[in-house]
Amino acid sequence: MDATQLLVQVQEYATELLGKAAAGDPTSIALAALVVLIIIGMFAGVGSLIWRYLKSIILLGVVGLSLYLSAPEILKRFSADGMGVELIIGGVALLAGLIALWFAFKQTRRAQKAVGAPQPAKQAPEKAIEEKTLLEHLTAAKDKNLMSVISILIIAQFGIFTSMTISAPNAEVGMMLVAGFMLAAFVFIRNSYSSYKKGLAHLIVAAVAAFFISVVLGHYWASIPLEDLLSQAYFATDAAVAFVTSIALSLLMGNR
Repeated sequence: MDATQLLVQVQEYATELLGKAAAGDPTSIALAALVVLIIIGMFAGVGSLIWRYLKSIILLGVVGLSLYLSAPEILKRFSADGMGVELIIGGVALLAGLIALWFAFKQTRRAQKAVGAPQPAKQAPEKAIEEKTLLEHLTAAKDKNLMSVISILIIAQFGIFTSMTISAPNAEVGMMLVAGFMLAAFVFIRNSYSSYKKGLAHLIVAAVAAFFISVVLGHYWASIPLEDLLSQAYFATDAAVAFVTSIALSLLMGNR
């Protein structure tokens, strides 16, 4: 496949996604909202109160939507099959969803209070005497932000796997979209984190965890063959969509 054909297929895929969003598909609307929010954050910055408030509302809505889509499917499978591996995975997902919902609600309340409060005069930022290394950020296991990241990874992916998701038409298009998103993620954390190394650490943790979770959920919940999930065919499955969506949400929830 040459570059022209690949670009045409990417355009067709994006058009189909926007068409479903315009038709009222909740998953497509959530994906489109996340893309728009990240683009705004990349070019307009994330320091404004309006952006933070909009971000918190979208996060709360997407987490709530994921729970809304997931819970009926879990109950349906429980009534049909009883307790098993799927139900254990579903229980973990619901617990993660409740944790993520709590974090999202806290962010929304904090943003609401900030919008109504008088803003202090801007002060020149102080230079850090010694910034932590990337390895130190990666090993900061007690960082509460990482708890929100992992929680949102799980429930966001569960919502994708239990809804009618548009996967890429082939692996090449999927790889291009994932690569483009990861590039945008690097730019986003540069603008949104006070420490780029900390943002990079969170992105690495989120990417590794998101891939692992997408393989587990893709195989045990969505019944995608393991050989597809561990090959290039991964990028043409719902797992790749779940991977990108969950990282986008985790970066928005975790940025500071």
